[in-house]
Amino acid sequence: MTSKNHILSKNELFSLGEHNHIGEKACGFLLLEQVTDWIPEFYILKSSIYNNASGKSCDSLYESIHDSIKSTFNSHDSISKFIEKCNKIIVRSSAENETLEERGQYKSISSDPNINDISHTCAYIIFDSINNGNLNKISLIIQQEINGIACGHLSNERRVSEKSRDWLIDYEKILNDHKKENERFKIFKNRYEIDRIAIPSELIANSLKQVKEALHYPAILATIHYNGARVHYEWVWDGHKVWVVQADKDTVSKGVNPHSFIESEEKNNETDNLQTKIISNLKNFKIHKFKKLENQIIFNQAGLATTNLWILNGNIDFKNDYNARTTIYSDLEEIITKGPIVIRCDLSCVDNGQGKRQNLPRSDSIFSASDAMDFIDKCESILTALDPRIENHCFIIHNYIPSLSSAFVYATPDNPRVRVDSIWGLPDGLQYYSHDSYELNAKKNEIIREKKRHKEFMLGSSMDGKWCPARISEPYDWRASISPSNCKEIASHTLQLAKYLNKAVQVMWFVQTSEFSPHPKNIPWYFEERSIESFQTDNNESIYSKNTLIIKDSFDIENARKLFSTTSEHHSILLKPHESNIRCNRFLEEVSELSIEFNKPILFYGSILQHAFYQLRKFGAKVSCMEPFSPTVEKSEYKKLVRDKIPSIIENDGERPEYKKVDGDTLIELLEEKILEESQEVAGAANRQERINEIADLFEVISSLCRLEDIKLQEIKAAQKAKKRRIGGFDDGIYLLNSVTRSTISAEQDLSKPAVKKGKKSAKKVKAPPVKILTNTSLGQLELPLD
Repeated sequence: MTSKNHILSKNELFSLGEHNHIGEKACGFLLLEQVTDWIPEFYILKSSIYNNASGKSCDSLYESIHDSIKSTFNSHDSISKFIEKCNKIIVRSSAENETLEERGQYKSISSDPNINDISHTCAYIIFDSINNGNLNKISLIIQQEINGIACGHLSNERRVSEKSRDWLIDYEKILNDHKKENERFKIFKNRYEIDRIAIPSELIANSLKQVKEALHYPAILATIHYNGARVHYEWVWDGHKVWVVQADKDTVSKGVNPHSFIESEEKNNETDNLQTKIISNLKNFKIHKFKKLENQIIFNQAGLATTNLWILNGNIDFKNDYNARTTIYSDLEEIITKGPIVIRCDLSCVDNGQGKRQNLPRSDSIFSASDAMDFIDKCESILTALDPRIENHCFIIHNYIPSLSSAFVYATPDNPRVRVDSIWGLPDGLQYYSHDSYELNAKKNEIIREKKRHKEFMLGSSMDGKWCPARISEPYDWRASISPSNCKEIASHTLQLAKYLNKAVQVMWFVQTSEFSPHPKNIPWYFEERSIESFQTDNNESIYSKNTLIIKDSFDIENARKLFSTTSEHHSILLKPHESNIRCNRFLEEVSELSIEFNKPILFYGSILQHAFYQLRKFGAKVSCMEPFSPTVEKSEYKKLVRDKIPSIIENDGERPEYKKVDGDTLIELLEEKILEESQEVAGAANRQERINEIADLFEVISSLCRLEDIKLQEIKAAQKAKKRRIGGFDDGIYLLNSVTRSTISAEQDLSKPAVKKGKKSAKKVKAPPVKILTNTSLGQLELPLD
């Protein structure tokens, strides 16, 4: 292939429609083939330029790319002219098979507009990609860099919008650090006639307000012309025009239906009657120094239904006692006859702090006694390292709980408002994955507000019992992970527990267990007595930040440390731990140390009620909650007299009333106002019962006024009787129309017209000025005359 064939101009891309060796970013430009003037000028350096580059040094790559660009000048005179007219060049990487999730991992670097600097930049990007083991071939987009006043993103990707008509404008940067909140708008297909939509050749915008109007057109192009395509655009505004510098089509990733994890062919039997010798049922277990066991007992005492647990106390030397080991093996076989088991560990809460006891080893689903024994042996070594006293070790065994969802719930005894965070699948998914959040009034049994998020991953159990991350398929990625009835039930029961203990609690729940399992529908599993301290949940981090490093393991932490040591650029840390690190305290500690050492924020999608969030903040890391479900404070103004018990009722509903007591003339004044208010309520009553209630309210106000003024009921009744004797009551239903004065001398006159009072002239009618209607005019051109 000649050097000429390694380079593709903007015009050649759109005229040829070539897809080979140009990468996904470059292919994305083909979405804009109808409006090429939206895109700044560019050339594509194809990945074929370094087919044989593997193993070359950076200098060799530099020479190869430099020579290739130089040789194209003979056949592409426009390249040198293009570079000459540019004040700045940006070189964007364009990887083959690159997904939207990976876009921030590939470099885009600014360059001076000369061949040497551009060549060096290209060589560096390619060498860095090869050196970091990226398997995707990298093409390069050499593009005119726009001197922007503002830049950002426009997207209806699945991760930001449930429906393709919903678009998000993300303002990444505005000159002079002006802050602007992200905005959303909708493009409805049925409001447009495709043949009559005028798409402008340029996106003119002379103000930041007009930027939003201009960005409607790329959205219309994707929604209407490309039939609801999911697209992510990057844009730059130079003060006069909006430029689209990147266009990426979102692809649908295969996923799983969360319901598939709880399907079963036959119902398991209850495990109450299992005959075991060493492993004992929790009901027969007498030692309560283990928090996880104490939890189950307290759940039962508070009236919450739980499931069967089996306990192996560590004070049995099963490693060296062959007979005990054989009996334990037999007990495990007996329990497994009822289905796969899960084994959890605990340490004595008397001798070990909470930090040691969290995220202790937990098995996946186990199908055989031999695998169970292997896991117990492995864990015994870990527990011994934490606490050498075997009597302080405990193994908790239960049959696998196939639940559709999981939740963490927070409640305090003196507030009916309860927080629920839920996710599809197993509870550990809430440590790091995006989830749904709810706030409820458990006393009224109502959901006050909710935040459904895009849930990309969940933790599920595979056919071999391994608990691993699984991508969630449409439409479940946006569908609520918990039903309203289950949400209300677990909120109510968590508040019930908080009241029983008279303490703030956070409870872990298995929600909607399989109908084929012997477990209760919703199972409380573990709780901690912990109040949530106030903290800032908002953040200034964009989901489109190009300087976000994904951290999965210790190797990533080391690479991040090297990078942070050599650059002062702003970077963020995004936690996407490998499955082996999801329950690893050391991983959290290492990430926190990295965050603190280099003052880098950690982007956090997990639940604030889960262990990972608590540990990161405890270690002192700066945590930025993405898509926060921030506590809301709504202040209702009343400024009126209310009944005596209203403040207590407001407090019981979870609000804090502010009030003062009044008396004397002030109270009389307020009661007089209250009489008018209640009279209107009587008049507005819709039925007999409402009228009774409103009249009762009116009587109450009148009674209070009477007590204050020392007016006796007998006095009122006497005045009522006297008035009725003198002028009657309202029993006859007389509706007075009018009355006419009578003269001593009769006179005929037309009384149908209203009399005109003397001394006043009737007002002259003033003719209104004509209204001018402007047609074929946009709202931006419409000028309204002001008086």
